Amino acid sequence: DEALFLPECHDARHFFASVQDEYDQVVFNNLEAVPESLHVKDWFREVSLFKVHQHLLQESESEKPDIAPHGQRRRDKVARWRQRKLALGADPEDLRDNRTFDTLMIGVRVARRPTACSFQLNLPQPDEDSDKPSESEDERSAGPSSSGPSAGRRSVDLPCFFTAYGNGKAACRLRRGSNGMPLPVGVHRFASDANAPLRSLRCSGPGSPVVLHYANCGYEAWVKKYTILAKGHGTEDGGFSVTRKGIKSMRAHLAHRELLARADPAQLEATKDSRKPTLPVMGCWLLNVQQSLAMLELGRVADLACEAGAADRGRANWPAVKQALHNFLRSLRLRPEERNMKEVEFLLDLASGPIAGDCYIGIIALGFFSYHFMDPAERHDFIRTTVFGGVTFQKAVPLSYWDVYASGWPVFALLAAASETVQSDAW
Repeated sequence: DEALFLPECHDARHFFASVQDEYDQVVFNNLEAVPESLHVKDWFREVSLFKVHQHLLQESESEKPDIAPHGQRRRDKVARWRQRKLALGADPEDLRDNRTFDTLMIGVRVARRPTACSFQLNLPQPDEDSDKPSESEDERSAGPSSSGPSAGRRSVDLPCFFTAYGNGKAACRLRRGSNGMPLPVGVHRFASDANAPLRSLRCSGPGSPVVLHYANCGYEAWVKKYTILAKGHGTEDGGFSVTRKGIKSMRAHLAHRELLARADPAQLEATKDSRKPTLPVMGCWLLNVQQSLAMLELGRVADLACEAGAADRGRANWPAVKQALHNFLRSLRLRPEERNMKEVEFLLDLASGPIAGDCYIGIIALGFFSYHFMDPAERHDFIRTTVFGGVTFQKAVPLSYWDVYASGWPVFALLAAASETVQSDAW
């Protein structure tokens, strides 16, 4: 279920021939496949959407470490955890953080938590790791405490992606005449015959080769995989062991095992012919796929979905709003008497009331537009108390800068114009 993708090489032979002789192992980052359909027959042909590995994403220069006491304690905790992992032979690259990516993912996890907890899974507690910060710890610092079915069950939350793994895969060199061949260390790395680390080349940066991982592509493949894993393992119920070393950290893996064990075989078979799943067990599969799609889906909601029709459920004509905002920005270069005040009044009327609708970026853009018409005291309060620019903007808009730009909404231009207003207030 994997393929080696080499964007800048003719084929794998040419790439491996170019690897310098000093290296005995090449490590590739993995991109996890995100199936957009419930039923997939040939994932190599049908699946083209992948979760980009966070090590291939550039960290925002505006992202600053949390200088509060809680943030410092967390950094100290992570540093101790890293040192322990490095002492045990972990690859330093596998322990690297991307604060921008992590900040965005906290919001996704918080949004998905109630659904994940509604499954009422009875998973074993993860192995103790006193210094490793948990996802729940991040979530508590990101938002208010939850109530209802998710309350008190953060420890069993599923991962925020349907990701089989995130530490890449490796290929090793077999040297002629060598006294000992490299041996696999698990399924992700190799070591020498004497159990010493190999000299490794890490593929990183734009255009680098990657491993495409087609895990759980489609309902049938998912059911087949966990049906196989539920038999012949010598355990009480026949499924894979839930007590072996390391398994307790594989939360989604354990959840799938439990959900498939609950399912009625007749219902599972019936779902194969349906366009839309009706089984509660399918909630797990869909939840994880939706989590992988979370950023993309927000991008669609932000622009395409709300502009497919002339109006968003009769509440706002978003194409007209977008055009009016562009006109407003162009008018800032004109003298006051030359500006079209009707469009400005239309936008102010819309922004002054409660805005209900699906056009996420449109609503954000209106908020930044209205900033221009506040008095200095209001503007100061707006900056101090609301999400406005930089890291806080990323938390409010969990999309990449490219997604925002490609949407056509002039959010960045509105921010730039607002920054000039801030400077004027300061003078």
